[in-house]
Amino acid sequence: ETLLDELVGLGFEYANVFLVDEYRHVAEIARGRNVPPGWLRQSWDLASADISCYVVRTAESVLLEGWDDRLDPDLYARFGQDRLARLFVPLESAGGVVGVVEVGCQRELKSTILTLDKIAAVKHLAAQHGPRIAENRPYLLLQAIGASAIDIMSADSASLHIYRGSETLLAAGAGH
Repeated sequence: ETLLDELVGLGFEYANVFLVDEYRHVAEIARGRNVPPGWLRQSWDLASADISCYVVRTAESVLLEGWDDRLDPDLYARFGQDRLARLFVPLESAGGVVGVVEVGCQRELKSTILTLDKIAAVKHLAAQHGPRIAENRPYLLLQAIGASAIDIMSADSASLHIYRGSETLLAAGAGH
């Protein structure tokens, strides 16, 4: 939430934070500011061509305006993303990408909002927050709970699965 506050404070109209869940092998939008609820909680397999997964794989920042083949066509159409200029920046920790920051604005405001100084500020914030975000990703907390259950029960393994209806929201395991 602090990172989102800082990003919106820079003048961006919206911000999203994607997290990498290695256990489920996905990148998903975990938090967002000034985005419709249907845009949140989206996830993509890390091997997919989606822009968030591209940034995870390459650790490159990407500036987009309008359509790009790495964007989700359904979200693009449903949420009017053709009107947006967007920046995707990797969240890194210990040499790996643990998430992606996405910020954006209306295309006509790109020259005043997506300036070189603000792009540098987003990269700085991502570098500053990356390590703390990395250690607090939900699947890591579930693994810690699983490890505690193994100790308490003297078991070989444990797994936790959290559902909303029939949809798996989170899953993680520990042990053998």
